[in-house]
Amino acid sequence: MEVTVSGTPYWAEVSFDPWANNLTAGDLRIPDVSNNLVVQKIVNNMTVKSNATTSIGSRSSAVITGSGFTGYLELWPYNYGTEASAPPGVPTGNTTKYDFNDTHTGNSTYGSFQVHNITAGSTQTVFAWNNHASGQTPDTGFGNYTGTVGNASGNTDWTFTGTNGVSLGTSGFKVQVRVNERNPGLTINGGSGAVSIAGNVSGLNGLTINSNAATSTITGAISDASGSATTLTKQGTGALVLNGANSYTGATTVSAGTLKLGNATALGTAAAGTTVASGAVLDLNGQNVSNAEALTISGDGITSGGALINTSSTAATFGGLLT
Repeated sequence: MEVTVSGTPYWAEVSFDPWANNLTAGDLRIPDVSNNLVVQKIVNNMTVKSNATTSIGSRSSAVITGSGFTGYLELWPYNYGTEASAPPGVPTGNTTKYDFNDTHTGNSTYGSFQVHNITAGSTQTVFAWNNHASGQTPDTGFGNYTGTVGNASGNTDWTFTGTNGVSLGTSGFKVQVRVNERNPGLTINGGSGAVSIAGNVSGLNGLTINSNAATSTITGAISDASGSATTLTKQGTGALVLNGANSYTGATTVSAGTLKLGNATALGTAAAGTTVASGAVLDLNGQNVSNAEALTISGDGITSGGALINTSSTAATFGGLLT
């Protein structure tokens, strides 16, 4: 959701695992009295991104950003009350104020389009768009509403803020829903030709380099895609040199050939570890890998030359657990 307040554009976006297979845009469309859509769903592995990380006009709490959250969706076209009706797992909340756990009445047209974070210690409304029927003054907001104006006071989900003149408004307003979106994977099959990637790599669920050339290189940094822990796989008999200061958090797999480090953080973070398959090689190449990267090795490398080697004249160290 996006909205401009006093000339400044604010936004918040969430992504989460689907609660069922084969979801379509119809499962998350804007609820109205023609489709009568009601969604009261707990969602897992929610990632929250936003630039509304400070109070907006003394009306809101900062949006808590991060990943691994548990979320809750309240979507319906109807009027609603303060009583709690969420499924088990959602905190009860305040049953005398409008918040992250309310009850729709099944009639009339006020409407709720709300996404909440219900993770312990981070519970809040991430964004809300209420009273969205045609011709009405909608309630829009990021984070919890913290104001005290009229009957909007205490309603952390922004209910009644529009009619009280304290909503964030509709200037530059946009709501975008993307369903079944996945970050793509990329496999580069170089054959006997070398692979050379000079720029940074991002936006991928996984990157696989397959080349039999003597030396392929990735010069730029490899980072995670939004909502995904990017993985790296080395295939082919040749060597792949990683020169970037990488920050990806997915697993690194050396299936064949040699993966050669050109940077101390070439293997990314220590979150998922590195695996060297039988017949493959990890070359530390004079680097001091100081994080707790777990390294799993099978076999004794190429022509029994060792699965973990250092071809540089500079000493190398590896700080993680080797198995």
